[in-house]
Amino acid sequence: MSDPTPNQPSSTPPPESPKTSAPPDSVTQLPPVTTPPNPPQHPDNLDTTNQNSHEWRENAKFVLQVIGIVLLFVYTVFTVLQWAQIRWTNRLTREALIGSDKALNQTLEKMQAQVNATWASIVQSHQQFGKEQRPYLAETNRSTERPTIFTNPNTPGQVQIVWDWNMTNYGKSPANQIVMDQEMSTVGEVIFFPSYGGSGKAGGKAHDIGGSAPPGYESGDTVLSAPMQTEEASKILNSPSGIAIRVRITYQDLSGTVYETSICRISKNIGAVTICKKSNYIH
Repeated sequence: MSDPTPNQPSSTPPPESPKTSAPPDSVTQLPPVTTPPNPPQHPDNLDTTNQNSHEWRENAKFVLQVIGIVLLFVYTVFTVLQWAQIRWTNRLTREALIGSDKALNQTLEKMQAQVNATWASIVQSHQQFGKEQRPYLAETNRSTERPTIFTNPNTPGQVQIVWDWNMTNYGKSPANQIVMDQEMSTVGEVIFFPSYGGSGKAGGKAHDIGGSAPPGYESGDTVLSAPMQTEEASKILNSPSGIAIRVRITYQDLSGTVYETSICRISKNIGAVTICKKSNYIH
């Protein structure tokens, strides 16, 4: 037999290893996966990456600041416009309120003027009605008769000068609570003395109660001097200064309003009876 050739494989197969049968429920296990390690980067590449990251952050920060400034500007503009709108609205409201106040004051003034005019018209109507319906006590033509000498049997040897006067109610309503204050002057219109015997007393002041006088009712009274001698009475009646009487009459209407009438007459030696310069009125 010859020797085998070197480096020539043997044709004899190797012995097979004994095979073990895997359990039927087991999973075939794969070999573990391993990540290949990254090769270390060059230092220049690391600086470039950091610089790019820093620039990106700076750019983003700048963009955010610009956006913030724009938003702040927009907000400021909006706030200013809103403030201007509020001021404009307040001005319009104030002007409207001022106009309304002026209009209201003018309306109130017109209403007050109308009320005043109405009240003045009512007062005037009331006064006019009072003037038209009030009682008017005044003397009649019979008061123009001259005074005379009266001989009083209760005072023998003495006389009195008497002067009759008459009045009537010329108004449209009755005169109530009539009070007559009668006086006489034997020296013209200088000094007046109460009618003698007024109120039932000799020389007392005459407050004679005349009661009531309906419309058209005529009444009167007599003014008397104090008792005197006949010669003295004749001298007074024939004196140039004359003799005078004055009668004040107060009375009321149905509402209680007080009125006053004054009658004054003077008789002189010439025989004429005239009115006095004063003390003739109807109030």
